Amino acid sequence: MARCLAKEENETSREAQHLVCGYLVRACQQAIYDLALDDDRDPEARRQAIRSLREILGDWREARRAIRAEIVEGRPTFTSR
Repeated sequence: MARCLAKEENETSREAQHLVCGYLVRACQQAIYDLALDDDRDPEARRQAIRSLREILGDWREARRAIRAEIVEGRPTFTSR
């Protein structure tokens, strides 16, 4: 999944993708928190939803790390001048 998101060679596109991943990570974290506190829903359904969101959260974190690595690798270093 991460490789597909970061296919663009344009640094601005990668930065944008990294920002999107960051927002999606925070949204998943907030959704997990909200579900954990939601007493109006079936507890088993909440547990399953939280499990699913944790998997999704892990995927977005992995994508964000992969994109960041590509951004860092693509930048020239001071020693390469």
